[in-house]
Amino acid sequence: MKKLLKILSILVVVLIALLIAIPYLFKDDIIKQTESFINENVNARVEFEDVRFSMFKRFPDLNVGMNNMIVSGIGQFESDTLVRFESFDAEVDLFSVFGKNIAVEGVYLIQPRVHAKVAADSSVNWDITKPSGEVEEELPDTAAATTGYRVDLKTFRVEQGRVIYEDNTTNMRASLKNLDFELQGDLGADSSAMNLALSVEPVDFKMGAIQYLNQADAQFEAVIGANLAEGRYHLHDNRFTLNGLSLDFDGLVEMLENGRINTDIAFTADKTDFKSLLSLVPAIYMRDFRELETSGQLSLHGNVSGYYKDSILPSVDMNLQVENAMFSYPDLPRKAKNIAISLQTFFDGKQPDNTKVNLERFHIELAGSPFDASFHLMTPVSDPTVDGKIDGQIVLDNLADVVPMENSDLRGTVTSDLRLKGSLSMIERERYDAFQAEGTMNLKDFYFDTRDLPAPMTMNADMVFTPQYLNIKQLDAKIGESDLHFSGNLSNYLHYMLKDGVIRGDFKLSSNYLNTNRFLAEDEVKEVSDTGEVELSLFKVPERVDFKVASSFEHILYDKMDIRNARGTILVRGQKIYLDDFDMDLFDGQLAASGEYSTRDTTRPYVNFNLGVQDLQIENALQTFRIIDTIAPIIKRAKGDISMDLEYTSDLQHNMYPVMESITGFGELRSEKIRLQGSRSFGKVLSALKLTKSEEQSFENIRINFILREGKLIVKPFDVRFAGMDMTISGSQSYKKTMDYLIDMEIPRSAFGGAANQAFDNLVSVAASKGLDIDPGETVNVKANLKGEFSDPDVGLSFGKGSDSTSVKEQVKQTVKETIDKKKEKAEEQVQESAAQKAEEIIASAEKKAEKIRAEARKAAQKIQQEADKKAERILEEAEGKNFLVRQAAEKSAEKVRQEADKRAEQLINEADKKAENIIQQAREKVEKIKKEN
Repeated sequence: MKKLLKILSILVVVLIALLIAIPYLFKDDIIKQTESFINENVNARVEFEDVRFSMFKRFPDLNVGMNNMIVSGIGQFESDTLVRFESFDAEVDLFSVFGKNIAVEGVYLIQPRVHAKVAADSSVNWDITKPSGEVEEELPDTAAATTGYRVDLKTFRVEQGRVIYEDNTTNMRASLKNLDFELQGDLGADSSAMNLALSVEPVDFKMGAIQYLNQADAQFEAVIGANLAEGRYHLHDNRFTLNGLSLDFDGLVEMLENGRINTDIAFTADKTDFKSLLSLVPAIYMRDFRELETSGQLSLHGNVSGYYKDSILPSVDMNLQVENAMFSYPDLPRKAKNIAISLQTFFDGKQPDNTKVNLERFHIELAGSPFDASFHLMTPVSDPTVDGKIDGQIVLDNLADVVPMENSDLRGTVTSDLRLKGSLSMIERERYDAFQAEGTMNLKDFYFDTRDLPAPMTMNADMVFTPQYLNIKQLDAKIGESDLHFSGNLSNYLHYMLKDGVIRGDFKLSSNYLNTNRFLAEDEVKEVSDTGEVELSLFKVPERVDFKVASSFEHILYDKMDIRNARGTILVRGQKIYLDDFDMDLFDGQLAASGEYSTRDTTRPYVNFNLGVQDLQIENALQTFRIIDTIAPIIKRAKGDISMDLEYTSDLQHNMYPVMESITGFGELRSEKIRLQGSRSFGKVLSALKLTKSEEQSFENIRINFILREGKLIVKPFDVRFAGMDMTISGSQSYKKTMDYLIDMEIPRSAFGGAANQAFDNLVSVAASKGLDIDPGETVNVKANLKGEFSDPDVGLSFGKGSDSTSVKEQVKQTVKETIDKKKEKAEEQVQESAAQKAEEIIASAEKKAEKIRAEARKAAQKIQQEADKKAERILEEAEGKNFLVRQAAEKSAEKVRQEADKRAEQLINEADKKAENIIQQAREKVEKIKKEN
């Protein structure tokens, strides 16, 4: 017996030793295989420090853990960490693994960090699952089959979590810190009482420039009676608290087999003091909330009832009442008092047209200035009917006696007296006498100074409301030394607000001086000073807007651009912005621009512009057009004045920079003289020719015709004079900073120096003694091929029609030798030279003809679109003042005219491109045929 006990003891010890040792013996393999499997199945980088199996951490249960796991993005999210946590543990009842109910006693996530991000192009960093590359064989549906196995989870806990959510499409950011969450219950049982506890502090939420929640705290406690088998959940003693406002929930949620989710939940405010409601006021408007003194009664209650399925939602009924409320700050002399709110809202999830909003009363007295408002809305879907008013005067000078104005100075008077009563159908039927929309809003002697503004802002504004239009009689504003003056009419604004109509405006905008650099953020200003450029972001042109703005700016400073006498018309229409004959004096030259900027397709925004530049210094052109440096970096070393005509189309990235591969266009650059300082490319040509290098290299009488295509600048042959030499230059260069140029030069013999000329004379004498008559002439024909990187291009030289060489002396020797040994081939060479020249002429002629076809097609396409716009405008103008149906039909007709024009224009351009390519291809085939024949 003792022997048996001894053996059993040894076996137990061995088993315990194995339980301890096995995870360590195979630890490296487990980590390697796990990491490999995860990375093969996700589009992300996954790393973790350790995988643990332990029988002793949560004895007698098995603990499976993972330490320091990091999930990082790839591509545009390469620098972002999606998920990171200190440890992840799962506690499993070891003996349950051998049965049919696997009991997971707990899942514990310690210090998780989640950073969810939506990029400007709407892509998200949490979409990391790799799509399957193969179509899986269809398998029989075993979901309904009962395996007899079940996993029971009893506890799920998150400790000290942090969640950040950023949405760059809406400029929204939310963060949750110190997040603790625990869910307890038997989730594997048919029914269970589940306890849920959530605590987060602080909570921050910002959208745009408004900080809605700042260092807020949130808690949620719930006891849920869950019948998991039938999908019924009873909510008991549920409380949600945000800042000072607590809501108690009680009711039932049912998950039905047909996909319906039934709800019947009542809610009511636990606290009835007014301060709990003020806790929800955006932080930007309510400072030092904890020091706030309040009084008054609050009543808030409602219910959520009905079902959710497809487009049907539960209905929500809510009632809010505030009576005789007040708030004040201890350090300020005056109060906001006699606050009264009576609001009832009903949202019908089944029949949304039954929805009602009834703000029966809103009243507040700020430092003795009363302000009243009311608003009623019915039948919002079929025929929006409104009844509202705003009446009051707020003396902003007194506002600082009521609300803390930290580091701010606010003065002026806001007066409003506005009535709005009627239905959309009245506007549509032009029953303006029946629809009451009248009143004024006035801003007088407004003054605002804060450290967030570069300078104090002043403003005066007068607006008059009628059913037909909103008349902005005057809006004059100044920020520091900059001024803006704005006036005009806004029509169809009621149809725009109440339904889905197009709002129209006809405005005048002017300024005597506008320094836009003062409005840039500090980091942007630094960026301007350091790099000379401002990083922009894509501006989405709003829908249902049709504005015409006649603008006039006497003096504008933007970045390093000095703009004067800017005049032109700006049109905002169809999610496009048009510039119509916009002219300005730019630095020491002039700029004329017309074209369009479109965000109709937000996944592919584009610009299509015609630009004309006259007498602009190159250094100023580089500050104005960043793309010049990308396509032609050699221009950075140039000095002089240029004039340029350019027509181009380009898709845009989300920082407003062109998608280089998409650029197409053509143009002409002109200059009387351009000076290059220290150009490495031309310096290498001069060195290869043993010519004297000069620090300054000048080109005279330049006229360059060029084509932009797929990120390439293609330069047609042009003649230029450089350092006393006549040149013909042609070729191309890429935005990837590579070049391929051919330079035909006629170099005077005198440019080679005495030694080179003596070599010429000696070789000519040798040739004469052999009976050869060679006339060296006064010039030498040289071809230079510049190819490769801009930073260090390769230079290939050939003289006359000879082979590559590196010196004139060697080339003349080769010429003499060829003349002696291959005199018979002279006729053949002449034929070949003639053929090559003919081939060049054929290709050049074809390219010229092709580009002419493309240019004419684009001009014709632009003319089609312009004529369509004019026709659409005439249709809309003829419908002005007529009934709604006529105007609606006119809008659809105008849009159809524009769409058909866009389609015809695109078809015309595509056909021209095909025709041009055919012409070039035919020319190439003809050249190949000539080469074979010779």
